[in-house]
Amino acid sequence: MNKLNNRDLSCYYFKHIKEFLIAFMIVQAACSSKPSSIVDTHFHNDSTLIELDVTKTYPRKEYCLQDIADVEYVKLETRTDVIVTGGLCAVTDKEIVFNEYTSGDILFFNKDGEFVRKINRKGEGPDEYLKLNDTPCYDSNSKELFVTDFFKKKILVYDVEGNYKRELRYPDIMLEEGIAKNPKFCYLKNYNSDELLTVFKTFRTLSEIDKYIIISKKTGEIKRIIEIPDKEYATLNTERHSKEGEIFWLRSTHINILPIIPHSLGFNITNTSSDTIYRLNKEYQLCPLLVRTPEVKKMEEPIFIVGSLETQYYYFLVSIKKIQENLDESGYPKNGYPETCLIYDKRERSFFESNVVNKDWQDKDFFISMKHCYFEIGPNKAVVRLYAHELVEAYQNNLLSGKLKEIAAGLNEEDNPILMEVTFKN
Repeated sequence: MNKLNNRDLSCYYFKHIKEFLIAFMIVQAACSSKPSSIVDTHFHNDSTLIELDVTKTYPRKEYCLQDIADVEYVKLETRTDVIVTGGLCAVTDKEIVFNEYTSGDILFFNKDGEFVRKINRKGEGPDEYLKLNDTPCYDSNSKELFVTDFFKKKILVYDVEGNYKRELRYPDIMLEEGIAKNPKFCYLKNYNSDELLTVFKTFRTLSEIDKYIIISKKTGEIKRIIEIPDKEYATLNTERHSKEGEIFWLRSTHINILPIIPHSLGFNITNTSSDTIYRLNKEYQLCPLLVRTPEVKKMEEPIFIVGSLETQYYYFLVSIKKIQENLDESGYPKNGYPETCLIYDKRERSFFESNVVNKDWQDKDFFISMKHCYFEIGPNKAVVRLYAHELVEAYQNNLLSGKLKEIAAGLNEEDNPILMEVTFKN
């Protein structure tokens, strides 16, 4: 696919035609009504397009984790005033950072698992956040934390000691379109040393489509607006609509779908309304990575494909089938929607149902999916949280070996979790 770059146009349109393969995609960049600081999105294809038929049953294949990745375990220090229950914010060469949503604590550990510091700026003051709505973004180079506050419609910036530095106002386009009024969540990721990649997402109305906005870390100024081509709405959530088509009742399925996952070449983007998974590279270009068939919006019982981690040799995905009969009276799936973990083996150019085992823990499968792993720490990496009470039980049943067995021998059931850091081999 040829690279298109016409700086005189404010909107680009690409139409994809499905015959045996997908040949063209639609990409619409920022229109002339947007601020002049926005640079038009480019569309580029620098990778081989992966095709996935979601109706097929793929052969099952077992992988030993240690054969495809280097595995390290980190025992987090346990203290009465430091209890880790929240989200993993960052794992760097020197630091591990957690955020506790309820208390507002942000916890720092070193790479040996030793507790370093705790900061908390929760409050009602001008330099404080009312609540940790989502996982903060940590820039390990500038030593800055970017914290979203939905209620104030701001991104607050602090140093690692908790000192307030500045604030970034929500992008005007979010305020103008009303998305910031009832956001479901906001992701903030380091796009580069000077810019944040932000995703504002809401399920309140059908017209509110995900927008991937790149802003300045210093001023909050919009640098790029990137829109996924597919505009027709499709969701895993359960909805009821009025005659006018507006949502008046909605239940979230609580399936954690991360819209952006780091890759060595940029970020992979999953949108449930799209039949294509894209890569946003470091030159602000959208590249189609994977296309699924049949189209999700044409399936009576839709099957959604969610991208997980992509490494040099593998691409991990999850297939989720939305079955209405699974819903209870409240609108929640009774036992969850059926999920299948898939792996695309790039060397074999084939899909498999994946079964990943850890030789350090007998009879324990590990799923490289967003429900079980953290991928937002960097390319080719995943972190799995191993709970102390499960390790104690496995140790008592003689199911552990190696370093994991050594760690479990000294654990109490109430200890902080063990982190299994997985770095896939190149």
